[in-house]
Order: sequence, then C-alpha cells, then structure tokens
Amino acid sequence: MKISTSTSLLCFLCLFGAVSVISESCEEKGFIKMKESESVLGGSHGYRGDQNNGEIESIGRFAVQEHNKKENALLEFGRVIKAKE
Repeated sequence: MKISTSTSLLCFLCLFGAVSVISESCEEKGFIKMKESESVLGGSHGYRGDQNNGEIESIGRFAVQEHNKKENALLEFGRVIKAKE
C-alpha cells in the first residue's frame, strides 16, 4: 500500500501541532525543560571525576571477571587508563 506525499505531509503537520501544544502546556504547568545539550540520549563522554576512584576500579575488575568467564580467558586487571560515561 502506497501512501501519497500529501497524506504523509498532513500526518506530519498534525503530529508537529500536537507536540507543540503539549510542549506549551508543560511550560505553563511549571515543568522543567531540559537544556538542549542534556536532551541527547545515548553516546558517551569523558568521565569528569577521578578515574582511579574505587567505584571505577570496581567496575573495571567486574568487566575483566565477566570477560574471563565468557571467553574462558585469564586476563588480569591492572589499572584504569581511561574512563567514559
């Protein structure tokens, strides 16, 4: 079944209008709007804390243990070189 361009455009405009109305309603009710830089989901960025803290080291040791279990390997955790969130 083929959908015409005009039907697609009409659906898009209706959806855009609904989103605009909802957005304005949320602002009126006092909801906090996220900054543009915070609204992107996924991805990674450099870790802002101390890369050698206990929590990061613990996560690294866990990752090596899990890898060793799955691959029947004998890797050993040494140190944290770089951390990302």
